[in-house]
Amino acid sequence: MGDKEKEKAARKAVQAIEQPSEQRLNKVIAQSGYCSRRKADEMIKEGRVTINGKTALLGEVVGKSSKIKIDGAPLKLAEKKVLYAYYKPRGYSCTNALNIADSIFHQVKIKERVFSIGRLDKISEGLLLLTNDGRLNNRLLKHKESVNKVYEVSLEPPLNKKEISILENGVDIGEEHTTRPCDIKMINSRRYLFTLREGKNRQIRRMLESVDKNVLRLKRIQFAHLKLSQLKLKPGEWKKLRLENFIEELK
Repeated sequence: MGDKEKEKAARKAVQAIEQPSEQRLNKVIAQSGYCSRRKADEMIKEGRVTINGKTALLGEVVGKSSKIKIDGAPLKLAEKKVLYAYYKPRGYSCTNALNIADSIFHQVKIKERVFSIGRLDKISEGLLLLTNDGRLNNRLLKHKESVNKVYEVSLEPPLNKKEISILENGVDIGEEHTTRPCDIKMINSRRYLFTLREGKNRQIRRMLESVDKNVLRLKRIQFAHLKLSQLKLKPGEWKKLRLENFIEELK
């Protein structure tokens, strides 16, 4: 066997370990999100679960091609969780509604059905994460210790020191919401880096409106530890990431 054949065989062996061909029925049901393993065992005992048309037995294992039904309805298996980094260009909306002509998903050709973690408004650009993992979305956006997001903002007229201090300490942006403390660094008199730990709708634009500033350009350049510059993406390009590596870096 040559080196290429050995490498190919090794990859197949790893895939077999990562994605076993057979798993316990209760685990498969639980992974689908239908119910817990304990509840799955109860339904199996009650004869409510079938495999390929036959009543399932407690402790039974199933393969990838097995047809599982609960109370006569096919079990929808869990889709493999994925994560993509995408450089959203200006002029596109972060919506899954395909009847919206400028939806990013008319441009992004990904086989999995994904959604964006948070949003960038239509006239903003930069790093956007796309996934089908609801738990990851909640961890990044809804947890009280949500991750940093960094934006490069061009504006006019320039911010003075007092205005920077006001914005960093939190301002009322309407809808009974005062922004969390943030960090603002000056690049030059018209360009700044904003580091936020939350993401309200049009937050930076609304913050700057409160001190009578006009946003000329807004680009997200970092989400958690991911930096747009390191990903080397151009507007409209995307890249698949290793989800487990991303989650590990969050710890």
